[in-house]
Amino acid sequence: MNKERKISASPSSHGFRVSYVRSVCLGLLTTLAVTFSVTTSISVNRVSAANVTKESSALKKWIAKAKQRQNIRITKDTNLIAQLTSPGVGDSLRELNQLRQELLIDPVVIETRRVIAPSSTAGTPSAYGASWGQAYIGGGLYLPFDNDRIDGSAAVGFGLGDAIKSVGVEINANITSVGGGDNFDFGDSGGIGFKLHKYFSDRTAVAVGWSNPIKWGDNNGTKDTIYGVITKTFDLEPNNPKNKLPITLSAGVGSGIFRSKGAIAADENTPNFFGSVGLRVIPEVSLVTSWTGNSLNIGASYAPFKKTPIVINTILTDLTDNFDKGTGLSVSAGYVFQF
Repeated sequence: MNKERKISASPSSHGFRVSYVRSVCLGLLTTLAVTFSVTTSISVNRVSAANVTKESSALKKWIAKAKQRQNIRITKDTNLIAQLTSPGVGDSLRELNQLRQELLIDPVVIETRRVIAPSSTAGTPSAYGASWGQAYIGGGLYLPFDNDRIDGSAAVGFGLGDAIKSVGVEINANITSVGGGDNFDFGDSGGIGFKLHKYFSDRTAVAVGWSNPIKWGDNNGTKDTIYGVITKTFDLEPNNPKNKLPITLSAGVGSGIFRSKGAIAADENTPNFFGSVGLRVIPEVSLVTSWTGNSLNIGASYAPFKKTPIVINTILTDLTDNFDKGTGLSVSAGYVFQF
């Protein structure tokens, strides 16, 4: 879990392997057959034959290099939802902040409404976060469809400061090893990160974060994940008293786990774009999707209990099939509380 993702391509000192598809193999065989037919049916001198052989060899090398570039695969585990995104409770924190903001503006009118909200992201961070007096816990499981290995993680976090009056600071710890059995390794790997965030009265928020300044175990070799993100929520049907259809958009730039496939292949920590869209179709359910910078995730988030602050997320990961594990299912849950 949450290990640095490497690239596998053709066998070499850099650990690459090439995976040829049938069409390429057929095309290469056809090319060689045509070359062989030409060189045997036409009378040419030795110099001409040598030139044809040399050109054919250069062509094969060019095709191999092209396919190597196109078939780069990320081999290590992806990050679980719970390892980065406040186990899906960020939008509940946003609802709490919105209510606090309204009470500050007009403390005479106290609006009674649902403040437990489903998540608006599917594996990428939003700019909403915890302030002083707010905390959360969560856990997640990753179930790949191509094999039977199940990975797990756990997360806990709390807030400092005040995102409404000044700036909030969210501190979170992620445990990326929760295995059991003969090789019980709970807590052997993990990291501690933070996020500085600011909430505005129009339901916009901005944040900068560093997910892994402190890390241990298998996470020691991972690249630093530093990011900035802006999030905005607005209503598609603001005049509908039953369902305003709030939609939340997030866009950001980050390094580490947000790197492109090319940057990972080159072992560079180059910043890359990520983003998410979450549509709250009913008060208890949101449809969510995220582009992580190298893969596409789609799923749904649920806040089934009106008075119990639990958020459950079910996400289909890597629909772009960029990882060796292929598409999988990530299930995570978070609980937010105030003190």
